[in-house]
Amino acid sequence: PPLSEKEISDRIEAGKGTWNVPSANYKMEYGFQSQRGYYPEALDKNNQDSFLVKTEVAGNKNIGYFGVYDGHGSTGDKCSNFVRDKIIGLLKSTIGSTATDSAEFDEAYERAYLMCNQLLHRAPFDDRTSGTTAVSAWIDGRTVKIANIGDSRAVVAVQQPNGKLVASPLSNDQTPYRKDERERCKAC
Repeated sequence: PPLSEKEISDRIEAGKGTWNVPSANYKMEYGFQSQRGYYPEALDKNNQDSFLVKTEVAGNKNIGYFGVYDGHGSTGDKCSNFVRDKIIGLLKSTIGSTATDSAEFDEAYERAYLMCNQLLHRAPFDDRTSGTTAVSAWIDGRTVKIANIGDSRAVVAVQQPNGKLVASPLSNDQTPYRKDERERCKAC
């Protein structure tokens, strides 16, 4: 049977917050929402999505990290939670004090995700037919760096001169529905 309004609201995890960035003199507002899927054959299936909001990374009030992880497969919830729990430590260790406007930063950002993927394969659960997408924004003052694996998308609301907010994508979905990604998959 269909879910009641209460059952639907019980499946939603949401929140919002603000972050003051002193070096750039702005306040950012952010929000998140995830709704556990509906599987009639598994009504108590865990939410396979997770997220991480970390402002003041490594004690720096000007650096924030925002990540979303969309698990899939039989252990998708474990995969997304694993990445959520490990990635910030890996980012801190690989990035260090590297400036965000450098190629060295981009390589360190990528390396953290590659290391996380290797650790995921050694986790105490089977990830052979499961996994997670990952999309994240590393914000340092007014510099934003996006990392994206899979079909989760980073979006920013841009205020127009008339005051209206318009969604603007910061990433492209990495999916075989895109011709270039389909060809990359075939080549592998």
